[in-house]
Amino acid sequence: MRTLTAFPVLSPSDFLGSSAPYGFPVSQTSRVSYWYGARTAIRQGLAQIGIRPGDRVLVPAYACGSEVDTLLKCGCVLEYYRILQDMSPDLTHVVDLCRSPARAIFVTHYFGFPQPMDTIMAMARAQGLLVFEDNAHGLFSTDEQGRPLGSVGDLAVMSFTKALPLPDGGALVVNRPVEPQEVLVQRQRPHPLRVAGRMKYLIEFALARRYPTLVRNVKRLVLDPAIRVLKTMEGQAKALPAVAHAQARERAFFEFKAERGSWTMSACSQYLLRRGLPHDVVVQRRRRNYQTVFGALQEGTRVRPLYRTFPPGCSPLFFPILAAELAGLRQYLTARGIESHRFGFFHESIPTKGFPFEESLKEQVLGLPLHQGLGDEDMVYLAGLLNDWNMNRVATAA
Repeated sequence: MRTLTAFPVLSPSDFLGSSAPYGFPVSQTSRVSYWYGARTAIRQGLAQIGIRPGDRVLVPAYACGSEVDTLLKCGCVLEYYRILQDMSPDLTHVVDLCRSPARAIFVTHYFGFPQPMDTIMAMARAQGLLVFEDNAHGLFSTDEQGRPLGSVGDLAVMSFTKALPLPDGGALVVNRPVEPQEVLVQRQRPHPLRVAGRMKYLIEFALARRYPTLVRNVKRLVLDPAIRVLKTMEGQAKALPAVAHAQARERAFFEFKAERGSWTMSACSQYLLRRGLPHDVVVQRRRRNYQTVFGALQEGTRVRPLYRTFPPGCSPLFFPILAAELAGLRQYLTARGIESHRFGFFHESIPTKGFPFEESLKEQVLGLPLHQGLGDEDMVYLAGLLNDWNMNRVATAA
């Protein structure tokens, strides 16, 4: 059975490729720093931009949850704003919220699709707001003017691990002058066990899909002993504690952990980042895969694309769809080898009252795989499954 993973899978070429610059799309004149992940970059960005505990920050009500948890644990007071049918901020609502003093607005480029940053920036300047671009989904995306996402707001965060097979990594981009006393200079290397654990997972994940018969032996003879050695060196004889329930595991995955607030990107991720595919190849493949599915998808009542247009510079994280029967569709796709991704944990602090559209998105939006490791045949297979589901040619997920 064909298998389509939601995220790119590590391959031997990721280790053996020739070293090259990061190919990071943001202008070299910007202040770019590299951190353990997007959550660490948010924590560092708040300090660098001068946002302090107690400051009020405006955040979209349709949010992942990890950014919300980070902002709250950094002491921000959050106010949630609506988004429109085209997934852009409801600026009328934002202006209304600015009747009470606010320091910043958090803007999310959902799934790598660009927000109208010029309009948002004009509103923010008029209201005295700093603009924080959340570009965790659009590492290599540009807007219609060819500007990399994350290069327009006062500051932005990126995530490498969503678009590339790395154990960790994110970036903070600061696009405005920063006073020296505002800069948080504390930097620490990430815990080696955490990096090793993530690397172990990536290797096992890749082996399980490419060479399933080798997985047990490699895990038993190579990976598990290596982790035990590292734990012994760190004075930890026992494995990291397991979380009993699925919901608790999901919550833990999206939580901001304060001890990681100054962790930099690991040397392992830096090594892999320099040897991965050039970013223009990643963009080309993702765009082609998106267009293949979009062009083959038939209109129906059960599934439709979240976006009706495909901007020229967009490098999408997923193929996002609206599914009227999301749970059933996920089971149907999983049974046929298709991994899917729901957007975030949806933090309990996000209110439901007054946000019916955002609530409907939480129940209907699903991200489908189209990463650079997939090709035309994979996308045709995916589109065919969606069409069968859409045209009611399959009654159940079984």
